[in-house]
Amino acid sequence: MSWTGARRLDEALDEAVTKGRASRAEIARAINVDPSTLSHWASGRRSPDPDALVRLCRELKISADYLLGTADALSAEARAAGDEEAERLLAIHKMLDVVEREFTELKKRLGPGPSGQSS
Repeated sequence: MSWTGARRLDEALDEAVTKGRASRAEIARAINVDPSTLSHWASGRRSPDPDALVRLCRELKISADYLLGTADALSAEARAAGDEEAERLLAIHKMLDVVEREFTELKKRLGPGPSGQSS
């Protein structure tokens, strides 16, 4: 199964390389991932997590909406809206991580439930 942005990501990477902005390996280093990870994203074998998606869009100067296939235009306005949406999703992802950690800690502090088992 491939993620929806693979083709567009591959095209954006090719464009960056063709225009001499950076190699794929340099782009991978700039967003703090292994080049093989970037290759997996571009081929559709894997998909980036929200944090990586934000870094990737910023590095390639494309909107998350464009990359995910929800927008065809790459206008500055669309790019800004995509960046804002990606940042909003990243913020939600981070909040969910915090809630999950706090919930786990609370379960540890409360101990086993009334039936003697942890939930």
